[in-house]
Amino acid sequence: MVRALAEARRQGVLDQVDYLVCDIHSLPFRFNGLSRIFSSEVFEHVDDESGALRQVFEVLSDGGLFVLGVPQEGSLLSRLRYKFWNWRLSKPFGGGYDVGHRNKYTARSVWQQLCEEGFEVTGLRGIGMMIPFMPLHYIALRLSPAFRIVNRFGQRFPATADMLVFRATKHSSRSD
Repeated sequence: MVRALAEARRQGVLDQVDYLVCDIHSLPFRFNGLSRIFSSEVFEHVDDESGALRQVFEVLSDGGLFVLGVPQEGSLLSRLRYKFWNWRLSKPFGGGYDVGHRNKYTARSVWQQLCEEGFEVTGLRGIGMMIPFMPLHYIALRLSPAFRIVNRFGQRFPATADMLVFRATKHSSRSD
C-alpha cells in the first residue's frame, strides 16, 4: 500500500484516491453498506480467511460485486518453483515472492472457499503464467512481448496462471 500511495503522489493524483487502513476481520462499514469491494494480494497474508470472507460478505450489499486477486501458489507448478527457488534468490531480480504468505491457493481452492462463504463466483481470470524456473519468470515479466504470450496462456488456462482474479457476487443474505 505504501508503494501504491507513493506512486499516486508521484503521478499527482493522491488527492483523488480514497483509502482506508483497517483490520479485515473487523471492517468499519455498515452491514450491506458497500456495492463493490476489490481486494488484491491480501488474503494470502490473512490468518483467518473464512472470517475475513465473512466480513466482506456482511458489508457487501445484496447484488454487490467482490473482486478478489490472489497469487496461485498451491499449484503443482508453484510447488516446483518453490522447491528449487526461494525469496532470497529473487532479490537481485527485484522481487520477493512468497514473503509473508500464510495461505497457498489454487483456482479450485479459492472458488470453493468463496462458494462456502455464500458468494456466487461469476468469473475467473488468470494473469501471467506460473513459470517454475524463476529467472525465466522475471525475464518474461520484463519483456513485453514475452509477457503478452505467457499472459494469454494464463488467461486461457487459469490453472497455469501466476495470479488469479475472481469475480463474485452476493445475491442474498447467507443462511447460517
